[in-house]
Amino acid sequence: MNLQNAKLKQSEIGQDEAKGILKSEGICVEEKMTQPKRAGKVPRPVWSVTGRIKGIKHHLYDLGGKRWGAGVSFFNEDPTLEIAEKIKEEGRLSFAEQQEQKEERDQRRLEKFNGYSDNAATRAEARFKSSDDLTKHIPFGQPILIGHHSEKRHRRTLERSHNHISKGLEEHDKSKYYNRRAGSIHYRLESQKYDLGYLQNRINENEAKLRKLEREKKWFSDYEGRKQELEEKLSYFKGLRNEVIEEQRENGKIIPDPSTVDKGDRVKYRGTWYEVIRVNKKSVTVKGWLGVDSMTWKPSYAEISDIKKGA
Repeated sequence: MNLQNAKLKQSEIGQDEAKGILKSEGICVEEKMTQPKRAGKVPRPVWSVTGRIKGIKHHLYDLGGKRWGAGVSFFNEDPTLEIAEKIKEEGRLSFAEQQEQKEERDQRRLEKFNGYSDNAATRAEARFKSSDDLTKHIPFGQPILIGHHSEKRHRRTLERSHNHISKGLEEHDKSKYYNRRAGSIHYRLESQKYDLGYLQNRINENEAKLRKLEREKKWFSDYEGRKQELEEKLSYFKGLRNEVIEEQRENGKIIPDPSTVDKGDRVKYRGTWYEVIRVNKKSVTVKGWLGVDSMTWKPSYAEISDIKKGA
């Protein structure tokens, strides 16, 4: 009896039921063959798991899957039964739980990149100091004395100093690179999720996806799961938006909407103040766009970060 048949006997569900569960969840398990590039390596079977896997990735990794491209790959055997049983017994993570896990990963990555940046900066300073120590005894502007007994030593010293500077600059660039990556993660963790413009865009985006799903639902075997996922996303982003609005109200900030913005007010949009010339249902019309007084633009209320009431 092979391993797969043994698992079928031990499993509480059959192969057909397992495939049905995965189909209803929008998950595809496809058997392929590896294509090794190294000489002497032979192709071997690999099972690629793709589709709507964001809420079950923790199951896939627990079962021994490896991240590979847009999916997760299994190199030992067909994981269909194990995945289906995991989903049946434990379900999938809600969108809020996925976001919580993502933030935990981001926090770990932020600490890691900050550490990389600090270490590279320390190494750069050490390299620059070593270069200074090598050349500090050479008078400023002192040329190499051709034919003098000091010529070879002078050249070696300058070469070593140059190497230290080159390595120091490399470490300095590394420090800047990791600092930028840490800054991007810090923005997502501390600022982006509390930005009303960003939150409104996510709400609009998922409302549009939900409408499209309703129009095309006959084409999706996992329609109910997709619908639930989009509704969870909408609930999550709307909840964050309402929290931000409530906090701003408590701090005495005017919340932009058709009842609080009037013609003649000035609104701050993407760091620049503009005069309102028309109040619309979902946006305001401002003048002075791109610095040209005759040009207008329509920022949505969620994109307005501040208001100055007119006289």
